[in-house]
Amino acid sequence: MIDRTTCLLPPIIMDWSDLIIGITWVCHMFVALFVPLFMMMLHVSMVIMWICEAIYSNFRSRRRRRRLSDLTAAAAAADDDDDRESCVICLTPYGAGDTWIVLPGSNHTFVHKHCVD
Repeated sequence: MIDRTTCLLPPIIMDWSDLIIGITWVCHMFVALFVPLFMMMLHVSMVIMWICEAIYSNFRSRRRRRRLSDLTAAAAAADDDDDRESCVICLTPYGAGDTWIVLPGSNHTFVHKHCVD
């Protein structure tokens, strides 16, 4: 048994109000520590998502540009008809003495002159 005369601490007398105050204090400390930690984690996750979105968007735009350049190169190769033997419009073969022209804006599309006029 503890001798109360030699004890340096005052006796602890608790009632329900002290218990409620203690629980309230613990809840406030939890909120005071949890909310800033949660907000910091939320901000960090948002920054990580923003970085991932920027990387993915850059990847998609580079892939789109590469695909577009591949398509234009393929179209230019397919449209390179300098040795074409027929008119692009009427599809009749060129004959001796036919007059043909190059369409403006396209240096390699040959048509009969009478097909354009």
